[in-house]
Amino acid sequence: MTVKEHLRQLLDNRKTEEEIRTAIEPKLASGCKLRIYVESCITKAGTSGYKQCAEIFSCDDANENLTDCGACQGG
Repeated sequence: MTVKEHLRQLLDNRKTEEEIRTAIEPKLASGCKLRIYVESCITKAGTSGYKQCAEIFSCDDANENLTDCGACQGG
């Protein structure tokens, strides 16, 4: 499983920031940093919600950088 696939799985399973960091940080490529944050979104029901997102950035190899978000929750 790639880091991106693992990150997506953790976001989809609504893991906590600590659980995501514990699972992903040891797998990061050289120079990479991990940022976890929450964004507002609109649920399928049309109500205001939130989604957890993660960004891997500042990697020595720019191809390792990525941003991904879980599904919109709430409402």
